[in-house]
Amino acid sequence: MVRVVAAGLAALAAAHAAPSAPDVVFIVADDLGFNEMGYRNSSRGLMTPFLDDLAFSGVVLENYYVQPICSPTRSALMTGRYPVHLGTQANVIYWDTPWGIDLKEKFIPQIAKE
Repeated sequence: MVRVVAAGLAALAAAHAAPSAPDVVFIVADDLGFNEMGYRNSSRGLMTPFLDDLAFSGVVLENYYVQPICSPTRSALMTGRYPVHLGTQANVIYWDTPWGIDLKEKFIPQIAKE
């Protein structure tokens, strides 16, 4: 019995000793104005309680802007590079588009693993 308790305590200590990777959540919304969310302006009538909780308990990036269409915004967010360097600055990448971001580019999950 003592061995089982000691092994359990050792496993518990090892689990708490190893730091875990942080959870990162990106929320990007097309055509969302600065004052559209409930946590910014509750008088607009938009009720966003879950997003409000995330905003109040996390980090809100306030001075960052997106590109005028979705593909450049997403490619910049996922790679950390300007769309002009990726070739995505002027067009939407549809499901059947015969080109995309170069396979040599690193994306956020690849960078996070390093």
